[in-house]
Amino acid sequence: MLTLPHTGMRVPHTGIRVAYVTPTGVGEGMSAVVKDGNRTLGVITISARRDFASLEMTQKNRRILERFADQCRDRDGRPLPHGEVCDLLVAERHYQQEVEEAQREQRVLMRTFSRTGPPELHSVGAQGPVPPGAELQVCAAVELGPDVVRAEAWLNGQWVQVHPVTGTAE
Repeated sequence: MLTLPHTGMRVPHTGIRVAYVTPTGVGEGMSAVVKDGNRTLGVITISARRDFASLEMTQKNRRILERFADQCRDRDGRPLPHGEVCDLLVAERHYQQEVEEAQREQRVLMRTFSRTGPPELHSVGAQGPVPPGAELQVCAAVELGPDVVRAEAWLNGQWVQVHPVTGTAE
């Protein structure tokens, strides 16, 4: 099993993946093209509240996705419901797109976790490029809301916890 870097979902292979994520224009909902290798399986649409996933694909392609989802596991090795697998596949690609954009703009991508609601993404370095080696200092200067219980930054190819402070990134 392989562990995806942004969501921690464990997958049997990376052949089935989301190729691109776009906003639906309704709240924070997202639509995503699902591929099996180079072949398009269909589209997953995730609601803004993340309470359901809609699959637009043939029955044959749906079965391919379901067989893949049957094998996926959470960080602790427990099976995941199919809807959650779809949500995590979309989230994985969404995070990757955001990381790529932040890197192009020489910013740091942070995600915050609150007591309620899904994680939120923040691009840090609005005053210009973040100098190499200053990433942790820039993250430490970000004012976090009172509901934030944890914050992580994408540093050196991995998510590093920056709040509450637990140590330094190597």
